[in-house]
Amino acid sequence: MSTDTVASSHGYEFAAPVRQRPVACLVIVLALLAYMYLMVFQTVMTRVALFWLPIPLALLLLVRGPFTLVPLLPLLFALGIKPYHIGQFFPTGATLAGFFFFAYYAWHKMVHDEPIPSPNATQRLLIAALLLQIVSIVISIHHHGQHFFNAIRDGSSIMLFLPLAFILPDLLDNRSKVLILLRGMLLALLLSSLVAVLTYAGTAGFSRTDISIGYVYRLRVGSLFGAPNVFGGYLELALPLALALVFFERRWIWRSIALLAAVLGFLSTLYTFSRAAFILTVFGSALVLVYRFRRRLWVPLAALVALFLFMSQNADTFARQLSLVTEPQDLYTQPTLLHRYVTYRSYIEDFGNHVWTGRGWGALEYFWGRTGLYSFWDVRHTRSTRMTMSFGGLNNLVLNHAVKGGLLSLAVLGLLACAAVTASLRAARAGSGIIAVALTASLLSFAGHQLVDNLLRWSQVNGFFWLSLGLLIALSRSRELAE
Repeated sequence: MSTDTVASSHGYEFAAPVRQRPVACLVIVLALLAYMYLMVFQTVMTRVALFWLPIPLALLLLVRGPFTLVPLLPLLFALGIKPYHIGQFFPTGATLAGFFFFAYYAWHKMVHDEPIPSPNATQRLLIAALLLQIVSIVISIHHHGQHFFNAIRDGSSIMLFLPLAFILPDLLDNRSKVLILLRGMLLALLLSSLVAVLTYAGTAGFSRTDISIGYVYRLRVGSLFGAPNVFGGYLELALPLALALVFFERRWIWRSIALLAAVLGFLSTLYTFSRAAFILTVFGSALVLVYRFRRRLWVPLAALVALFLFMSQNADTFARQLSLVTEPQDLYTQPTLLHRYVTYRSYIEDFGNHVWTGRGWGALEYFWGRTGLYSFWDVRHTRSTRMTMSFGGLNNLVLNHAVKGGLLSLAVLGLLACAAVTASLRAARAGSGIIAVALTASLLSFAGHQLVDNLLRWSQVNGFFWLSLGLLIALSRSRELAE
């Protein structure tokens, strides 16, 4: 008779009783209690989300260090538009992906007892900016009485993916790793631009947006980013880099992919019908071409002429972008620009009344006059006492910080600008060539757009901004891409 059976009085054999160890019993009881808690107290969406949780945990067993996840970040940022309600926060898929990566990086550092690199001059500027912003948030809560979580969510939006500026320089320690990340960013641009072009090509009829001021077009595409202006801000960051990879890549297949992504990206910029995105992507791309053909300036000049001919032949389609040149006398009558003038004037006045600390992060917005007329959306702010889902952006990053955080938050923007300039100069001295020029042109174009919009508060764009700045800092620390 086997050892795992027992005999009965009738001659039958039965399995021996199962005797679980105390630890196994405890695990089973805890799992049962967790299951009952989820079924009784949690929603279906929460249960579904937790059902998929073992998948990324299992993938971690296959990951060989944090760098394995780095090339996936651009695609995850591009696809992560959906928001989730978690307690007092509303993170998007991009935010969750980024925070998961940060946690895994920190866990890997602790488990393997790896040293944390000391910050360079650029990163010390970023640390100072972070500390000042934290002080501004604390003032918003304790001095202005803003809602605790509103102040944290609103004030931290610009710093959401700041850790990338420290993680990427640590992980990108050779040319092949830098190139892998660049290709990941290229594929993200190719995917989002392809979606935009196919969306525009597959749309029939016309959009009623802006029809009242004489502009008729099928659709303002937002691709994977939802809103056309937000998508335009992303293209300002991505398009000059794709153009640079056309000349930087050594393999013809990747050069072809970079060229296709650049062409589709430029078409996507046109289909956003964003005037700022159009002008600034052309500006950033022109800087890359001028650097590449600095001894043959007729090449970028010919490209500019070709663009002018293309736009003139399709003047009816792209009248909105061309209005800055063809109808400058009508700009002050367009509601999309008139309301900016009206609101900017009142923001400057509001800043003058609260110079040092502003109104406080998380402040509640309301419209002066309680009218729905677009031209008179004159935004005012007051103390928030309840949770607010969105905070607006005042259509201007600088004024947003001035009104909500005062001089303290304006100093934060100044430190960020100094960090970007320092990283660009150090990368140029390190000999990073056209890639450093492209990243600098991207950040400069994106910064120009923030004077008429506030796109850095969008998690997807924020992720790509810190990816670009982190990559630029990584290039400034070595000569891995020296030409």
